[in-house]
Amino acid sequence: MSSISKNELYPHEWLVILFLIALFVILTLATHSCESQSLPQDEMTSHYIVNQYIEVSVEGAVENPGKYTIKKGTTVKDLLDIAKLTTSADLRHLKQDRVLRRGQIIKIPEFETIKIILQFENFSLDLELKKGTKLQDLPLLYTFESDIDLRKFQKKRRLKDGEIIRVLTFSHKEGIKQLIVQP
Repeated sequence: MSSISKNELYPHEWLVILFLIALFVILTLATHSCESQSLPQDEMTSHYIVNQYIEVSVEGAVENPGKYTIKKGTTVKDLLDIAKLTTSADLRHLKQDRVLRRGQIIKIPEFETIKIILQFENFSLDLELKKGTKLQDLPLLYTFESDIDLRKFQKKRRLKDGEIIRVLTFSHKEGIKQLIVQP
């Protein structure tokens, strides 16, 4: 009945195979001819696939808290220069040379403060100081009148919140005339 054995192909199958081979040869030749005509490229322009900016947030003891869009590679110190630290910012535990990451939140804590009272013979003065301030630091922070007895301020102990420090003059009569706060 049929003159073709099981291992042989029909003529229309040979035509399909020849068509596919011809198509493959034509596509290969077209690809090689396009490669020889390279398109001019501007070698001075960089093409970035990745966004070069990241968004980070700053909270806490800064004048301008919020979200910032900055360049990748920006350090914590650079960001804090932009956000402007307050005078109460506590940077003791912050590594300022670290590079920021996308979505990072920087929290700047404030120094804990204590309130003390300097009690002179004629008046008293309320002061707010950083927690951990020592009694010996007071003459460095404030300039006292020359008739104040500074021997009391030679102790190295830390001041306590709510502490009252009685300040005596050498004359024990006039008291302090003025207390000048240094910048």
